[in-house]
Amino acid sequence: MLGPFWQTWVEQSARAANAPVDYTAGTLLATVGALLGNVRWPNVEGVWEHPSVLWVGLVGNPSTAKSPGMRPVRRLINQIEAKRAATIDGEGPAHRLKAVVADLKDKAWRRAVEEALAQDKPPPEWPEDAEIPAAPVMPVLHVVDATTEGLITTAAGSPRGLLQFSDELAGWFGGFDRYRAKGVSADRPFWLKAYDGDPYTVIRKGGDLKNGVRAPVEIPHLSIGVIGSVQPDPLRDFLTKSDDGLAHRFLWMWPDGPTSFRIPRKSDAHEQADDDRARAALIAIDDMTTRVKDRPDEVAVSSEATDLLQTFGQQMMDDARGKSAWYASTLNKAPGRPYASAPCSHSCSGAAVRRTRTRRRRSTPPAWPRRST
Repeated sequence: MLGPFWQTWVEQSARAANAPVDYTAGTLLATVGALLGNVRWPNVEGVWEHPSVLWVGLVGNPSTAKSPGMRPVRRLINQIEAKRAATIDGEGPAHRLKAVVADLKDKAWRRAVEEALAQDKPPPEWPEDAEIPAAPVMPVLHVVDATTEGLITTAAGSPRGLLQFSDELAGWFGGFDRYRAKGVSADRPFWLKAYDGDPYTVIRKGGDLKNGVRAPVEIPHLSIGVIGSVQPDPLRDFLTKSDDGLAHRFLWMWPDGPTSFRIPRKSDAHEQADDDRARAALIAIDDMTTRVKDRPDEVAVSSEATDLLQTFGQQMMDDARGKSAWYASTLNKAPGRPYASAPCSHSCSGAAVRRTRTRRRRSTPPAWPRRST
């Protein structure tokens, strides 16, 4: 599915971490989805489009190398963010200078208003260059632990998209209950929107003023991918409480745990993952630009991929008949996941469409399957 280079890189990285290959591959897919974010959106026949973000949940019992399996990709993420940070090193001092100049002009205007009123003259107009500019936002790729308020600010300053990275998804789930109003979580509606890339506007209680008017925070496309690991018991609690489609948006991966332990040796250079080439490939994606500001470039999905997607969607619909409402919802949302990473019509690496095998189940599935598929 990943092509010759990434297949080798994922296998070697996972082997060095003594982790199942699924954990490294899942983290890579979610990361690339966030890098593409709002830069490239696949478009099917001009009638169906979606951001490339993926929500991937890595399931496993304690000490099954979930975090070690994610770590090779996270190192690449940190290197990409270091490159991004270098591009705005000079913006901090420049913003500080502009802010000081604007503040002095605002104070001069206030004095002029006082003098005009003292002389019974019309006060001068407020100069627009006296407005203190918004501070530059560090263009991060991933966030680890952030409130919804903080994420809104970060997403507004990261138009390409974001990745929520959680070593323990149980903490992310628990955050939905952090601020409850009348028993309803305020965070769940935000995350439901973060999957679809729709415009998002919010007026913060303590928001900044722009030209004397409280300006809303506007995000043209709210697209946030999610990657994290979770143990079966906390996940069971989350799934049984979820009925709004949030859990159905995840691609859950629950591989068998590691069966061997091996310490990588320096002499095994031929078995070491080529991190330099992997980093260069992800940076090439990160360097992609769009033709129109705040508008993703639409990439036409090939006819072959469209046919496969249609067949897959029909299969999921057929499989959903007679199933419980919860499981049927999961199957009916499944076509959106391979669609999110469908290929472009020109040469692209990887399979035409990721295929998901589903195990046929009874109309009333057990409360918790031994292994997810």
